[in-house]
Amino acid sequence: MCEPRKGAPRMVVICGDFNAAVGTRQHAQELGIGPQGFGTRNPRGQAVLDFCATSGFSVANTYCKQRSGRKWSWRAPNGKLKREYDLCLVKSPKQVRNVHAMNGFQITSDHRMVKVILVVEKRKRQRYYRPQKQCTDWEKYRRNVEEMNVESLENMNVTGKYEKLCELLADAKQTATTKETRKTRFSSRTLDLFKTRSSLLNNQDPMSQIQLIETSKLLRITIRDDLERSKLKKYEKALANRRVNEPTTTQMMWEILKTDGTLTTNSEELCKAIKAFYEDLYSSTVKTERKSTRNSEIPPEILTSEVEYNLHRMKRRKAPGQDKISCAMLRNAEEVVIPHLKEIYNEIIQTGNLPPLLANSVTTLVFKKESVRHNRVESGV
Repeated sequence: MCEPRKGAPRMVVICGDFNAAVGTRQHAQELGIGPQGFGTRNPRGQAVLDFCATSGFSVANTYCKQRSGRKWSWRAPNGKLKREYDLCLVKSPKQVRNVHAMNGFQITSDHRMVKVILVVEKRKRQRYYRPQKQCTDWEKYRRNVEEMNVESLENMNVTGKYEKLCELLADAKQTATTKETRKTRFSSRTLDLFKTRSSLLNNQDPMSQIQLIETSKLLRITIRDDLERSKLKKYEKALANRRVNEPTTTQMMWEILKTDGTLTTNSEELCKAIKAFYEDLYSSTVKTERKSTRNSEIPPEILTSEVEYNLHRMKRRKAPGQDKISCAMLRNAEEVVIPHLKEIYNEIIQTGNLPPLLANSVTTLVFKKESVRHNRVESGV
């Protein structure tokens, strides 16, 4: 119910008789309730607020300032006890302009009608501009790597050495990367018809108007054929690369539930919740006796052949981390990079210090199939 439709946002509004009185706000950080509450809270009202806190809803009645006579929607048979039982739940209080109870309707009920004025804005659909592809000249990149100042890596600690190496590789790739020119989908015949039609638009004589009509008809046919041809080329390329069944888009998670049941969208709290989840997932519950490591042998140094072997085993399409160093950048500069990587890894083993660019990672939460929106972190990574 709360999932957005494909291509457009969705406004979710829940209205009805909840038989729940949410009352007034108990503290400023309470979720799902505004400063304009009415009456006292009952257990059903607390259950409604718990649902709002876990599902991201808000009680719109508590955000609209009204006098007490326009707040209550239910009156007891004695005529003295009045409660605000008819509520309106929305995803954002900004979606509601006003909520109040209405008089003047003679109905055989102990409830009054509640009027809700929504703010419905017709959002303009943003046009998507596909980013221009970039092409890297790897021959020029190798020359840039050979010419870079490697002597600056000497007499530096492991963190500074790794960060400087990443900076040099990124500069070498940036100078060797250019924007790829987009190939037109239209043939030369279609482009000539475009020019012919533009020249005929300024002529008002009868013969030119007839030629314009015939040229426009022919142009529509050639445009259709060119687009079909371009589409078939894309399909053939996808079949050749065996990438037909790969998903084109993935829906990411921007909000999760913490261990205390509250919903969070803060990036720092998201990282803490993900870290706590994986620490608990991979923590060992088996109690073992710790052995003394005083008489342990010094681990052997990492060899150049080991670095080279593992570098060639890396997947080519593997996404880079926070250092923005891809597998292709390392492979095309292996003669220069491998000796420095060997020194960095051996120094990490000896000192026990790990550079932050190697320790940190980029975590993207995605939904599993047939999963609801407000899942915990267990919904998939």
